Amino acid sequence: MENTLSLSLDLTLIGTCACTLLYCWRLSRRLKAMHSLKGGVSRAIVDLSDAIKASQAASQGISRAAQEAVETLDAAHAQLASRRQETEDLIGVLEGQGRQAESRMVETQEAAEKSLAVIASKARVELEALSEAVGIAEKITALVAEPEVPVQHVRQRAAEGPNPFLRAVAS
Repeated sequence: MENTLSLSLDLTLIGTCACTLLYCWRLSRRLKAMHSLKGGVSRAIVDLSDAIKASQAASQGISRAAQEAVETLDAAHAQLASRRQETEDLIGVLEGQGRQAESRMVETQEAAEKSLAVIASKARVELEALSEAVGIAEKITALVAEPEVPVQHVRQRAAEGPNPFLRAVAS
């Protein structure tokens, strides 16, 4: 029995050693997995950190570019505001000059109409005088053809008439 007891104790010890071996093997696999996971996580953290640094650098570049764009737009806006004011001033000047030119045109037109009216009335008077002169000339021609009326009488009659042209001819 001793033999059997020793055999059963040996078998129990072998079984316990086998269980311990199996447990150690599983523990080793888990530790390797955890170690590889830890390396993967640390690599992921390093990669994430690099990506964050790159995104920060890109963000700073974008911020600088945006700031430069804002400054450029502010300068362009100021220049446009200045030019707008200049344009409005020029428009005001041109409108004033247009109004002055229009009033001068109206004044010139009125003066021309008055001058033309005076000239037309003078021309009418002269035309009437010429018509009378032609009528007198026709009468003189008729009298010259008839010797009974002396020329002195025609001149005297022309000088008495209201026509200034005939008065000038008679004298």
